[in-house]
Amino acid sequence: MHGSNRQPNMSEHQPYQESSGTGALTRALRSFRSSFDHIGNLGRFAEALEAAMNETLFVRKAMLQISGNGGPTVSADQFESGALILPVQGPKRTHGTVSIRDSALHGAYGPDELRLISSLTAFCGALIEHARAHSDQTRDTAILQYLFDQLPLPVLACDKEGRILILNSRGASFLNVARNDPGSLPAPVLEQLLRVYNRHGTPDFSFCFTLENQLVRAAVSPCPDTHVQHKVFCMTLIDLSPERERLRQELSREAYRCRWLGKPLTRVILENPNDPTDLMELLPNLRKRLGSDERAGPWDTDSLALAFPESRKRDAMKELRQWLHPERANGMRIGVTEMADGDSPPESILGGPSRETGTLRDWLRPAVLLHDDSAEVNDALEYILSPYYRVRKSDRTETTLHLLEEDYFDGFFTETALRGPLSGIELAKRAEAGNPDIRIFFTGTRREVEAGVKSQFRRPP
Repeated sequence: MHGSNRQPNMSEHQPYQESSGTGALTRALRSFRSSFDHIGNLGRFAEALEAAMNETLFVRKAMLQISGNGGPTVSADQFESGALILPVQGPKRTHGTVSIRDSALHGAYGPDELRLISSLTAFCGALIEHARAHSDQTRDTAILQYLFDQLPLPVLACDKEGRILILNSRGASFLNVARNDPGSLPAPVLEQLLRVYNRHGTPDFSFCFTLENQLVRAAVSPCPDTHVQHKVFCMTLIDLSPERERLRQELSREAYRCRWLGKPLTRVILENPNDPTDLMELLPNLRKRLGSDERAGPWDTDSLALAFPESRKRDAMKELRQWLHPERANGMRIGVTEMADGDSPPESILGGPSRETGTLRDWLRPAVLLHDDSAEVNDALEYILSPYYRVRKSDRTETTLHLLEEDYFDGFFTETALRGPLSGIELAKRAEAGNPDIRIFFTGTRREVEAGVKSQFRRPP
C-alpha cells in the first residue's frame, strides 16, 4: 500500500485514534446493517442500500467493461498508485473494485481498520447482488404484468391456498378486486378448482362456476416449476353468459316458430357433474352437426343444451347416436323433452325439467322394443338382451304403437300370432313404415315364418 508521500509500514506501532476514515467506515457499516433489517421489503431495502452507498464516499463507482464471454473485466488504468484495491465480490460475479488511499495526516490503516475495509467490500458485494436481483425481479414482474394486461381475457395466477399472486386488469375487473391487493379466490371457485384438479391430476383442465349470475369457464394450466411451497395455477376466465343467453333466445324463438308451423321441437340436456370438461370438448362438434352455434351451448355449470327444431324426440335421439360414442359417455346423463301439443306458452320448454332422463351410455346403446301378449316372454327376452341393448317392452297394442311413434328403435321383437287387434306381422309392418331402418325379429313356436311373409319387408325378418 503506497501513500502520497511515503510508504506506510504496517508493522509500525504508532498509536492512533479513530480516524475520519474509520469513522466513515463505521457509519457505512451501520447503514449496511440497517439495510438488512428491511430486506423483506425490497423497496425499502433498495432505498437503504442507496443511502449507505452515498455515505461511503471512498467507495468508487464500479467502472466495468463486459467481455465477450459475458464476464466482467476491469481496466488497469482505473487504478492509481499508492492505493489499496479490493474487489467487490458477490456470490455470483465480481461487481467492481474499491480503491482506498492512505493519507499523510493519518498514516497507515491499522489491523482493525483493514478488517472493517474487508467487511465493507464483502457487504458491498452482497448488497449489490441483492439490489441487482431486486431490480431484475421488479423488471420481470413489470414485464409480466404488462403482457398480462395485453391479453383480451381475464387471466390470473393463484396458489393452492387460493391466494391470487398476479392478475391482469381484466381479471381484476372481472372478479371486482384490486389488482395490487387482490386477496383470494371466492371459496366456491377454489373448492371447484381443487376438486377437479385432485380428480384429474392432468396438466390442463377446465371447470365452470357461477359468479354473480354469470356462467364462467376457467381454463387451468398448473405451473410445473415454481419454487414456492404450494402449487401454482394459471387460470383464464371465459364468460359463457352471452353464449347461454343466445342459446335460450334461440330455443324460445324456435319454440314459437315450430308451434306456429305445427312442427315438433326437442330439447336435449347433456350433463356431467363429475367432469364438465368432456362436455366442453364435445361442444364444437355438436354445433357443427346442428348447423348453428345458437342450437348448442352451455346450459349450466355442468350441462349443455341442444335444440332440435322440427324434430321428434325419435329423430333427435337417432342423430345423437350417430354423433356420440359410448366411450365418451362415462358419467354423463341425458334429459330429453319434446314440446307437446298442449304446452302453453311454448317457451315453457326453456325452464321445465327434462321429461325423460337416464345415463347417456344407456341411451347410446342400440334400442329394441319387445311386444308379446305374455309379460313373462317379454321379461325373459329383456333378461337376455338388456346387457347389450336398451330395452323397452309392452304387452298392449296401443302402448306399442305409441312407443314406435315416440322413440327410435334399432330392433323390434314380436310374436307372429298375437291375440290383439293386430297380428305380429301387421305390427311389424307399422314399425317398418315409421322407421325403414328397423330390424324385425319374430318369435314363436315355428322355426320358420310362413311362406311369403319375408317378401313383405324391406329386409327379411
